[in-house]
Amino acid sequence: MATHIVAWNYKPEVTEEERARLNKERDEAFAKLIGIVPGMTRVRFIYDLLPGSTHSFMTISEHEDNDAVQAYAAHPMHNELADKYIRPFVQDRCVINFE
Repeated sequence: MATHIVAWNYKPEVTEEERARLNKERDEAFAKLIGIVPGMTRVRFIYDLLPGSTHSFMTISEHEDNDAVQAYAAHPMHNELADKYIRPFVQDRCVINFE
């Protein structure tokens, strides 16, 4: 199994209301990738980070192996969702992959 973790900071201009809407929509949209992206077994977003955290939110996705992580990164549906629910609203991306 390979785990893919990504953390971001929201851009300062993203309001609390917009963050709440995006968080809900993002969870629902990315959950649909299970069964579509080969080798992807789980995805979840974490929003309630403790004080002292350096990022606004993160995702943890699990995959059968590192090849499946790479397939996820290149998958058109993943990139479409990231373009809609993540990339326009964030900065300071941090990625960690491990087996």
